[in-house]
Amino acid sequence: MHYLTPRIQTYAWGSRSFIQGLLSEYQEDKIAELWLGAHPKAPAGIEGQALDALLMSDPDYWFGAEAKAGAARLPYLLKVLAADEPLSIQVHPSKAQAEQGFARENVLGVPLDANERNYKDDNHKPELIMALTPFDALCGIRDYPEIIELFRLYQLDTFFASFAAFALSPDRASFTELYMELLSGETKGIALHLQQLESKAAYAEELNCARQLLTHYPDDPFVIAPFIMNLIRLRPHDAIFLEAGIPHAYLKGAGVEIMASSDNVLRAGLTPKHIDKDELLAIARLEPYLPELLTVPDPADTLHYYPCPSQDFRLASCDLKDKIVISDIRKPAIILCLEGYLRLHSSEQELILTKGKAAIATAADAVILAKGPAYFVVAQPG
Repeated sequence: MHYLTPRIQTYAWGSRSFIQGLLSEYQEDKIAELWLGAHPKAPAGIEGQALDALLMSDPDYWFGAEAKAGAARLPYLLKVLAADEPLSIQVHPSKAQAEQGFARENVLGVPLDANERNYKDDNHKPELIMALTPFDALCGIRDYPEIIELFRLYQLDTFFASFAAFALSPDRASFTELYMELLSGETKGIALHLQQLESKAAYAEELNCARQLLTHYPDDPFVIAPFIMNLIRLRPHDAIFLEAGIPHAYLKGAGVEIMASSDNVLRAGLTPKHIDKDELLAIARLEPYLPELLTVPDPADTLHYYPCPSQDFRLASCDLKDKIVISDIRKPAIILCLEGYLRLHSSEQELILTKGKAAIATAADAVILAKGPAYFVVAQPG
């Protein structure tokens, strides 16, 4: 096992307190994410050396002698995310879409750091977010009849020329026309309309959310996203899983996020960044989709896995009161202490993780004895 040093990301939507408190260190800038992985954009470190280079230098040590030849790539990226302001509405590509898009932009000579670059790597990005605080998100398209009801209830139907056809025949094709009209950004008067509306009991939270988005993005028509997307509220330790193509936006809160090792994002709205409308429409799943709420049992001193279909990663959490033997996990595995004082024993080695500290276990760490009290998560390949 080795201590693992995360990489800090300071995006504008980040928090001034959560990750700072987790790390027990002051930083004036907002901190949005801690990256614990080997993505080349921001690989974690071990004693000053980049994790991606270390994995490639000795695959047998990290992955085991039985690992496939050349399989020296950590398939997942573990993050702590903390948002005080809404993130953009975005989707992530499938594996095939990422490979094709990355190759296409390379042939075109688009620099990796260019604003108009859609594909930063050739990987897909399914992801799971586990809440550490109350966590608000928009995720997936609502059922079409509900969208029609909301638009009529809050008199949004008159703002969209394509609404009548959608209401008459609500299907993917007619909703895509409505979505394209929203993407055009040509809808005028929505901001003033939202401010003047009277709240309706059945959908008061949606209107409140739209008005909050309005304070951050007053000129963006996607402030009405709560009327076309599902408003999700997670309690601490609840989670949702997002497949490729699902439109989503994290609004506020902190959580542990695990995903395939990728930084590919296609944006739809609520952002000043580049929006490639054609590529977005080719990737976004605009049919109704409501993510399943994922929970784990309450008993302490047990490693509880979040159910997840991804072949790239698994995430487990543990409320450790006494001790637990961790075995039969795939390597390399990252252990992140979120609360308390965690002692890890492997062979003749002991590592101590306090709040906010992480370690990575290698193929040689067949059995790990963990002693608490602590609350921690374990990330591993799928």
